[in-house]
Amino acid sequence: MKKNIIVIVLAIITVIIIYKAINYYTFSKYLDESLDQLKYTDTRDDIFKDEKNYGKLGKEGYCTLYYTGDYTINDEEAYLVLLITNRSKVDITSDFKLNFKVNNMSEVFFDNLELVYKIDRKFNIPSGSMNHIHVKVDYKEYEKNKEKLINARYKPLEIINYKGDKKIRWFNYND
Repeated sequence: MKKNIIVIVLAIITVIIIYKAINYYTFSKYLDESLDQLKYTDTRDDIFKDEKNYGKLGKEGYCTLYYTGDYTINDEEAYLVLLITNRSKVDITSDFKLNFKVNNMSEVFFDNLELVYKIDRKFNIPSGSMNHIHVKVDYKEYEKNKEKLINARYKPLEIINYKGDKKIRWFNYND
């Protein structure tokens, strides 16, 4: 009887260890795919669901950057999930770099974050598309502000600086 209980307990422990290993491997692979700070995700149905909830995202003729309200945390690292909408008439087919703020009009949560997008590691961002990306942020700052960050959800982020294709125009609510 004791042997059966020990075998069952060991089997349960083995299943738990395998489950955790698979989850860790999946998340590690996910972070490896993020290539530096970013992860590209194809346009998905949940983006359009968000658009139904928050109105039409993006401004015609511009690319717009949003904080989605989502995040990923792993071992003291935090990643904000951002959304790029490309409502311009130009496909983004070359590398770009931009600096931006995450705020809710009255309070800045993250200032001068950098987003570097390398086309050779990622994908083009076609006209008329929306794409999720992840940007690494300071974990302690994220923990400090996470409750207030919900107020910044789906408001255009302030673009501080942009270097890239001059045909691409980024919407900035301060302009």
